[in-house]
Amino acid sequence: MTVRSTAGEFPTPWRAVCAYGLLGAVLLLIVALPIATFWRGEPLTVETIDTLKLFEGQGVLAAFLLLWFFLRGRPPLRSFLYLPRGHWAARVAEGIGVGVFGWLVTMTAMIVLGIVARTAGTAPHAGFVELMVWLARRPLPLRLSLIGVAMVVEEAFFRGFLQSRVGLAIATLAFALSHVNYGSPIMGGGVLVIGWVLGRAFHRTQDLAVCAVAHGTFDAIQLLLILPLIASRM
Repeated sequence: MTVRSTAGEFPTPWRAVCAYGLLGAVLLLIVALPIATFWRGEPLTVETIDTLKLFEGQGVLAAFLLLWFFLRGRPPLRSFLYLPRGHWAARVAEGIGVGVFGWLVTMTAMIVLGIVARTAGTAPHAGFVELMVWLARRPLPLRLSLIGVAMVVEEAFFRGFLQSRVGLAIATLAFALSHVNYGSPIMGGGVLVIGWVLGRAFHRTQDLAVCAVAHGTFDAIQLLLILPLIASRM
């Protein structure tokens, strides 16, 4: 498993201290806080969500990556983001294939998890279904924006940045835990599965574009097809 060496990554010690301090703060916000929210079992309410709140997590990750980039002394952007040159059509096609495959595997896993959860009497937190229906009914430009921002920013952080430093397993677990504040154990398991598929694709290709397109394909199927279909029947 390829893990990028961080030795000598920063030109001065104080920059390294600042960067890793920021990383600790970001992990608290995007991993520890969702875990605490899930553990408390707080009900989800769509009344407290506005458009900007939907992009808060990605905004934090984007700001962190930008600061890390400058603290490192602005390394070559393509290397920093794992974006090789050329063959874009083939890479996009591969990303779509990975996304469709990941969706099929994830849905299969969620069906199995749903049967297990029903047998065990486990249910999502109050408000989860209402939140999914609310998302499905948002204007199309907003849902497209959510897909575009998530596929770029989350893949740049969890795959390009985190996985290259801590490995596939830890990065995938962090990706799944960052979504548990939605309050559904089944959804959390699904995110773990698609995160593993995306992580394996990154490990194999070392190409963030493939992973971003796969992530976008998965989210597009969910936000543009599946959730609206479910919402139309409720």
